[in-house]
Amino acid sequence: MQIRFGKMKKSSLFILILASAVALYFITKNIYVGHKTYVTPINSHIDSISFANRGGVMYYYKGGQFIGDFFFKGRDSAFLKVGDSVSKKSKSYVLKAYRRNSSGNLVYYRTFTND
Repeated sequence: MQIRFGKMKKSSLFILILASAVALYFITKNIYVGHKTYVTPINSHIDSISFANRGGVMYYYKGGQFIGDFFFKGRDSAFLKVGDSVSKKSKSYVLKAYRRNSSGNLVYYRTFTND
């Protein structure tokens, strides 16, 4: 008995393989970004912020970026503002944020953890 794939089955199979590849790409990318965020120390200020379609927030600083959800689980991740200074040790999900006061001095603002 010989199995024959018609054009419809071939295109369905192609779409399934393509969708799986795209899903695998995004899953792998999120794992990579998460690991990189975990191992990379941060001592910089927020240069820019971008908001994703599904409510995620990406923070950019000189030398890198991080996704707010790594530090703000279950909460609105738009806590930081452009110009805030952030600090994080390597292999840690504890992020300390500092903000300028009315005198222009950096003062401790808040500590964020991934819990």
